[in-house]
Amino acid sequence: MSASKNPGSGTIDKTVRLMADLMQGKTHTRATAAAALGIEGPAAFNHLEALRALPGVKVGRTGRSQTYRFDRTAILDPPTAADAIAACFGASLGSLFRGTNYDPGMANARNLVLRQSRRAERFHDIERKFLFLGRGGELSLPEAGGELDEVIDALLDDCWLAFGYTDFGNVERQVEAMPLSLAVYDHQLYLVAQEADRAPHPFRFARIRKPDATPRGFQYPGKVQYNPEQLFGDSFGIFIDEKYPCVTIRLRLAPRWSTHVNSHCWHRSQKVTGVQGGVLLSIKLRVCPEVEAWILGFGADAEVLEPTWLRDKIADQAQRLAEVYTRPTPAPSSST
Repeated sequence: MSASKNPGSGTIDKTVRLMADLMQGKTHTRATAAAALGIEGPAAFNHLEALRALPGVKVGRTGRSQTYRFDRTAILDPPTAADAIAACFGASLGSLFRGTNYDPGMANARNLVLRQSRRAERFHDIERKFLFLGRGGELSLPEAGGELDEVIDALLDDCWLAFGYTDFGNVERQVEAMPLSLAVYDHQLYLVAQEADRAPHPFRFARIRKPDATPRGFQYPGKVQYNPEQLFGDSFGIFIDEKYPCVTIRLRLAPRWSTHVNSHCWHRSQKVTGVQGGVLLSIKLRVCPEVEAWILGFGADAEVLEPTWLRDKIADQAQRLAEVYTRPTPAPSSST
């Protein structure tokens, strides 16, 4: 290699400094490199030229100046079809975060993956081929975008989070807890956090007020101590409180549900058996309000066989529902 291409081992640190700049996203010309290193232009040019042969360094031109930049995608393995599809599903979640910085951020992540592909023609219009369909979305956003930032900072920095909270019963209280996960369930955001001497609990993000990431840090628990998959393993939805018993439910559905039941999975524990007069669905899970609402959603097409206490509870709710609809229909209010 000629001397013009090699600054020499005594000044290799200057070359490394320029490479560090490029890897941080900066673009250098001979003039900017000279200013950054405090040396003359010809010497700076030698350092830049020493980088030309390195993987990912791209040399171009802006006006009369030769530019040097680093393209990190050039040193990464190209994404597979599975990578591209996963990126599209992830970017689709951006609709839940519309109006915040996280919506375009998810789209940018998808586009970065697609730009790395060497088979771009195969992925044409892929964002319309693989997508998550949002239903409703997180109503508290984008107005609470700053509060979401505070929650995410606490999660990333392993800091205790203090916030006001209104529970389902409209009871307000102050909470200080270790944030463990931010989860999406039924198109809504939940913060799974653990207060001192309590089990982890899902807090509905829309009911969190004035979150504050405190200076108090904590050691994020190991997988044995906290595993979200195990935590929600017996749950039908977001309820994980031990006050809801985990039992096996046997539910008989009308014959017209047979095809749907045999091709649909509500819970990983479910078992399906054909019986006379319909189909039998057995599921072991935590019986919470979501489960009761799900059963009632089938109307007269569902009959709880076991446990007896749940059968009685659903029967009571069905009776109360029938009473509502046997009342005279209220007269419509006159428009003004």
